[in-house]
Amino acid sequence: MSHLRKATIAALAAVVLAACGGSDVPDVGESLDSTAARCVLDSPLREVGAGRDAPGAPLDVSPPAPVGEADGACRENARFRVGRGLQDITGPAANKSGAGWEDPTQVMRGIHQRQFARAFVFASPCNGKRAVFVSADIGLMWGSLRSGVLDALAAVADDGGTVQRILATHAILLALQGVPGLWAGSLLGVRNWGEGVARTGRLRTVNRRRLLLDELTDDLDRDGSFASTVFHGMAELVALRASSEAFSPTSPQRVLAGPPWLFGVARGLDDDRHLVLVSVSDRDRAVRLADLGEEGRWRDRLAAPGTASYGPEDTIVLPPWGVAWLAVTG
Repeated sequence: MSHLRKATIAALAAVVLAACGGSDVPDVGESLDSTAARCVLDSPLREVGAGRDAPGAPLDVSPPAPVGEADGACRENARFRVGRGLQDITGPAANKSGAGWEDPTQVMRGIHQRQFARAFVFASPCNGKRAVFVSADIGLMWGSLRSGVLDALAAVADDGGTVQRILATHAILLALQGVPGLWAGSLLGVRNWGEGVARTGRLRTVNRRRLLLDELTDDLDRDGSFASTVFHGMAELVALRASSEAFSPTSPQRVLAGPPWLFGVARGLDDDRHLVLVSVSDRDRAVRLADLGEEGRWRDRLAAPGTASYGPEDTIVLPPWGVAWLAVTG
């Protein structure tokens, strides 16, 4: 075993053992405390394959009862009290791993962007009932969750819009500040593998389908195939983000105030400004840049060459789940 591998294993073991007792992490090469070692061996976290993750365990989950509509005097109520709160949840930055996105010998230090939890409370003055929504900047959402939502939408809508919905969700991801994380499966339009979960009894198998190179290559080379359409659409979005400093992780960002069916964000400064508009509607929608508070002329970089630019009073028509990637021209 190489020295680097020994050092890495010893360091990882030291960190785990420190969590079981005591605040000091032993140096690499020191003997590890037997009490701490027993703590690790007895930890319930080692019970992989038990409970809901056990082979053959039922995978269905009983959903909560639907909330339904209010009745009586509150049935027509449309007025609510709204409260909001913001809390910094940024944790310690030193000695953290990068989730596999770094050199094995690299140690992460410093904070690039603080993380917050945002809470919203909605209260009905009619019946006193309340609902709470909390959004936390915790960084990752598994691709299997996004894929499951898109599949559920496809089953309900049956409109053939799955590809465009995939591209729309990733356009939002690629337009925002920070560094986007893309699953390889997302680039290829890989769907959740329910059959694999049934075979193994393990939920994580849902996004562990093994792709055969020859079949994948043929699929990507076939014009109009699902994988080919998703891949080329994703590649275009990634290229647009990479082509402008306006989408640097720290470049200024401003969310546009617009209609509820529209996600809009402005990025960059001066002559390198972009607007990304994404429709989250299932039908054609139109919006004027003036209604979003924008001036100047803009060119849609996703449109065909020769397409006219847009001014403040011009109408931009977005198809269902459509995306406009606008660059300022004057």
